Amino acid sequence: MEPTELWEDAATQAKRKQRKVAWKDSYMRIYGMAPTQRQQDETGATIVTEVQCLFCASFGREQQPPAGDAAPADEVANEDARKRARKKSSNVKYFVTFRVDQFTQHLAREHPAKWAAYQEIRNNPDAAAAFFPEPAAPTSVYDESFFFKDMAPITYEATDGDVLSFREYCADEFILGKPMHEWCRFAMCFWHGFRTSESDATIRRPWNVLEDMLLQAKRRIDAAFEFMELLGLRLFAFQDTDLVPEGYEHHWDVVLPYLQAKMRDSSICCLYGAANLMANRRYMHGSATSPSLGVYLEAAAQVKRAMRLTHLLGGDNFVLWNGRDGLPSLVSTDLAKEDVHYAMFLRMVVEYKTSLGATFQLLLKPKPADPLQPAYDRDVATTLCFLLRHRLQTHFKICVAPTSSLGIDPMHEVAYASMTKCLGSIDCSMGDSYQVLSDAKHATQLMRTVIQQQGLAPGGLALDIRVRRESTSLKDLVVAHISAMDTLARGLRKAANMYLKGELDRKVQARYASWDCQLGRQIEGRDTTFEMLSTKSARHEPLASGELETFDLLFQRGLS
Repeated sequence: MEPTELWEDAATQAKRKQRKVAWKDSYMRIYGMAPTQRQQDETGATIVTEVQCLFCASFGREQQPPAGDAAPADEVANEDARKRARKKSSNVKYFVTFRVDQFTQHLAREHPAKWAAYQEIRNNPDAAAAFFPEPAAPTSVYDESFFFKDMAPITYEATDGDVLSFREYCADEFILGKPMHEWCRFAMCFWHGFRTSESDATIRRPWNVLEDMLLQAKRRIDAAFEFMELLGLRLFAFQDTDLVPEGYEHHWDVVLPYLQAKMRDSSICCLYGAANLMANRRYMHGSATSPSLGVYLEAAAQVKRAMRLTHLLGGDNFVLWNGRDGLPSLVSTDLAKEDVHYAMFLRMVVEYKTSLGATFQLLLKPKPADPLQPAYDRDVATTLCFLLRHRLQTHFKICVAPTSSLGIDPMHEVAYASMTKCLGSIDCSMGDSYQVLSDAKHATQLMRTVIQQQGLAPGGLALDIRVRRESTSLKDLVVAHISAMDTLARGLRKAANMYLKGELDRKVQARYASWDCQLGRQIEGRDTTFEMLSTKSARHEPLASGELETFDLLFQRGLS
């Protein structure tokens, strides 16, 4: 379709909408009046100049037989045929029309009962119920368990059972003094599971098929909360456009109270909120590092709104992920300028959090390979360096996303963030395709780090996973989350067993046994200089083997 045709269609739709508004306005002013002609006044507003009566048979006055006189059967048949023919005809001579100022006279003369009712309603609006009783409330087209009605709540079964059950995850089972749900703090993510891309024709979720965006948002929330209650999830994570698409921000006035009511009724909480600063075309050159001031302002407004929403939802964290903020080409990039712009953006985030009175934790999410270009938050170490240079390290922690750490050991990212005491939360999936985390070794290493830092709260484990394109049923979505939760729960069990046995930890401590002396403690306490060390001597011992194979064997045995 040519652009001119698209423009003509848009203009036609606008005219139709204008006529519809005028019709509604006229109909409400005098009940029973249908406009037939309109024109524009001197101000450009559309006004009605000629109307028809909806109460007259076939939009015209009919001669009624006198009371008590019955019309012959053949006349009735002929009259019915004439009415049917008149309704099909487009000839306007059969229709009686009036000027707007004449319509009240017509009502008083031809329809006195309706005119009396109209006058009474105008004088006393409460009398409308006597003439126009409220219709019965329409029943919902789906019940509370519409989307997953064929599935029973997922429970823990220690023995072999159906795939729709947990084999490892038992939420209330105590491990190392805390229930499993406190160690794991699983959260459902809206974006991959419930906000599928419209360009992907293979998956059409039943909550995303409606054209009414407000109703679609409500149904998506209904489906997500039913899904979380089915799996026993207590947290969720969202991006602003997951719930209300861009361009429909006015719907937040309805969607936010609706979501808050769902949270109150279910005791499900918000792990973190975020602003989607990647999907829109305007962020093609970045958001906080965009060369366009207008885009920078748009990003600031979007983050401000997302922070306020997260605060009103009682979110535990707010995540900043600027997926397009990178440097695709050094020859076209002013590194110093973009560095300052990004730092000022983060500083304004901190200031707005203070003005809100929010208590959520601010998180940065490094993603070195999502998208595939050098990024200012390439990894945990680079992000921490940036925060330290701009003295923002006390305001932010790190949300590690191992799935996007291409070229970097993902478990090293988690361990390094924990070692620097800045590990705030973890997005759990596998590979750059965001598939289900099914590697028990990685899960055990991850949960071993979580145990070493005594938990993730107020952060958690966001199940940032999506099913394969060929897996189109809702059962596949449920099974994928069961698999991820079981894998991480098994990792927690194995890591807890290793912690209790202590064999691996003792082996690590033995490697550094030579530092357990006064000089070693002085060095670690920053109480030495090169001049001092040059006068000291330590026992010369033969270099010990690294025994990496032994460490690997102990770890593998801990997995069995």
